Amino acid sequence: MRRFAVLLIVSIIACVSLAMSVPGQISVANDGPSFVEISIEDFGDMVKVEILIRDLNGWDDIDTVSLKVLDAGGNEISHIALEMYNNPQNPDNLRIEFEEYTGTYLNRDECDFSPTDISPWNPDNTDISIGLNVVFSLMPLEGETIIIEVADTEGETATYEAPMNLNYVSPDDGIVIDENLMILVVIILMLGAIIVVLVLGKHGPKNEF
Repeated sequence: MRRFAVLLIVSIIACVSLAMSVPGQISVANDGPSFVEISIEDFGDMVKVEILIRDLNGWDDIDTVSLKVLDAGGNEISHIALEMYNNPQNPDNLRIEFEEYTGTYLNRDECDFSPTDISPWNPDNTDISIGLNVVFSLMPLEGETIIIEVADTEGETATYEAPMNLNYVSPDDGIVIDENLMILVVIILMLGAIIVVLVLGKHGPKNEF
């Protein structure tokens, strides 16, 4: 049993090593985008929605960031988006444009985006930032619901939907639970359980016949 436990520990450590990004590169399979922070601010003459997104495959793996505002009846008042590619399957086809599909609220001059380093993954172990900070600027509007969706070039998505609360800032611990962190926690708990079993097997009481 002890030999089996040691082999299991070695296997888990090997899996963790393979799952981590290689220094100087980004290579994380099936890691979709997630929200780190969202803020909504009312400046009187405009409303700004700032979104910090994380994608372990790099900020340029993000294809689209869209923002919708709905009224009390669920009707779409505004639909704007940051479009990164003409064709997400062509990584050299970067265009980066703010588009408006519903309404006339988009203020392109005040919109912005910027690649951003996010700890603990940046900047030491990657060549490219894995965070993207997006700022949408809209003319004053009243809505009941805000929907933010981000999609990467592989079709993975993350969605945030909540009441349209002006002057809102998400908690510091983020909006979406980091799946990679959860996996790491599970692995650590498994290792702890194996160590307990080994210790009990070595020092526990022995049956005497």
